[in-house]
Amino acid sequence: PSDVTLVDVDRNGEIDRGYVADVRGNLYRFDFPSTGDLTLAETWATVTSEKIANLNGKVFFPPDVLVTRDFVAVMVGTGDREKPLQNTTSDNFFLIKDKVARTVSGGTLVTLQKSDLTRVAKMSTDANTPVATNTVTEVNDVRGCYLELATNGEKVVNAPLTVSGVTYFGTNRPTPSNANQCTANLGQAYAYQFPLFCGVPPAPTKIDGGGLAPNPVAGVVLIPGVDGKEQKVNFLIGGGKGGSNFTPVQPEPAKAAKRTRLYWKIDNANR
Repeated sequence: PSDVTLVDVDRNGEIDRGYVADVRGNLYRFDFPSTGDLTLAETWATVTSEKIANLNGKVFFPPDVLVTRDFVAVMVGTGDREKPLQNTTSDNFFLIKDKVARTVSGGTLVTLQKSDLTRVAKMSTDANTPVATNTVTEVNDVRGCYLELATNGEKVVNAPLTVSGVTYFGTNRPTPSNANQCTANLGQAYAYQFPLFCGVPPAPTKIDGGGLAPNPVAGVVLIPGVDGKEQKVNFLIGGGKGGSNFTPVQPEPAKAAKRTRLYWKIDNANR
């Protein structure tokens, strides 16, 4: 049921790779042709696919992908959205580091398993808001990591989105029915902020009213300035600010951008 996330890995303006996961927890990578006439069917016969990881859970939404200098980070969460009332689960949020040169064992490409990845934290089953326990503050894993969600029914229910060094996604877990409660019970919904790369997330924000959160959305809007000039402003909807899925915020990187000084020399000898 998931869409395919398309990526331009070499940043030449052409899509050359795709990622998708299925309801058996298989994460696949597709390598598209980079040469030849792309309007011909025989060119696309060269497309190759590879199962790069086994996530041990159902995936209903497309992964988020971030291209770095050394690897392609694939962020994806598991959760059986078809069974929102299931209160015993073992779902996770993953960050897979996919490299062009994959690990080879006996000449065969290796499919990553959950045991190959580092668990950065395990979310508690607290009645109000889960908190990170069993945390690993220094994660140095070349293959990736995962966040273990609470086992009392917590599951990922939307597509992740990475903005300013943070991956945003939402979860939901059922709450026991109450015969004395007159309002509908939509479970407990949470908005997570998973730091890049493989950091321990803060406690998620509990969403008022519960339910299944929509996918987070981000972009740039033009705001008129006092001098008549338009100003570009970053925005994010779906970060959970104030307990709402729809309150916009302006995301800012946790760390300032690294800058380097540029030197130059003008040779006047020939003047």
